[in-house]
Amino acid sequence: MKINFTFDHLTYFYEAAKLGSITKASKARCVSQSTVSHGIKKLEEALGVPLIKHRNSFELTEHGSIVFAEAKDVFDAVSHLYSKVQTYSQKPLKLICPNSLSNYLVPLLFAKTKASKLHESLTTISASSKQVITNYLNQGLADLALVLEDPEKRQFSQFQSESLFKGKFNAYINQVAAQQEEPTLLIHKNDHPSIDRIVDLFRELHKGKRVVIQKAESCTMIAKLIKSNYASGALPDFIASEYGFKPLLPVLDSHLPNYDLLAVWKDRQPAISKFILDELRSLF
Repeated sequence: MKINFTFDHLTYFYEAAKLGSITKASKARCVSQSTVSHGIKKLEEALGVPLIKHRNSFELTEHGSIVFAEAKDVFDAVSHLYSKVQTYSQKPLKLICPNSLSNYLVPLLFAKTKASKLHESLTTISASSKQVITNYLNQGLADLALVLEDPEKRQFSQFQSESLFKGKFNAYINQVAAQQEEPTLLIHKNDHPSIDRIVDLFRELHKGKRVVIQKAESCTMIAKLIKSNYASGALPDFIASEYGFKPLLPVLDSHLPNYDLLAVWKDRQPAISKFILDELRSLF
């Protein structure tokens, strides 16, 4: 399809319609009134319909209202594209995650952003504790953090944050491991402060048996060990659902600890981070 109008023609019409005046549009675009009027006329000729009612006051026709609405979407898309392109010229975003999340979320995020090449503007850091994450954010060594926060503790309340997902921790059973004489529960070594609730419920469920609690390096490791019939494990529900694990405890149990998956930053949110967060939201 041949397009017989230019981007400038659409811009002049959009500005005039937005401001309700050709005179105001000409001042906003730093061009003469005749340039704006000529641009609108060319757009009308190209589309084959009148866009404004040529009276003393500026007024859109029915077709003009439709074109204005569509033009707004065009300019919003152009603005989004410009912002996205600009982010690629910035220094890479430094994203920090606890070990418990990095082995699971980072590969998913890289796969999700590969097509758009957004991953090329991303540097990831794996942290051994939430204190390390706090230090990195305060010292400017990381721009953005992803953390599982306990809503009752609010460990990152000193920072700005955005919630990406809310859920619960649970113990996920492996039927083979559940028959062991000494049932084993895997937990992450630096995990959620309320994970003790899961441990207590697991001990109560296996009352009379010697229960073994083992600490693992990451949620991914816990999931793999559950899958290999080694043990049951405590996991956030969004990871367990990916593996199809059956919850050991009722999912509506009020004693199960809640978590909030947060994006956290110190001062001003880096421009590129909003695109990263959009991709992360789509994972849940």
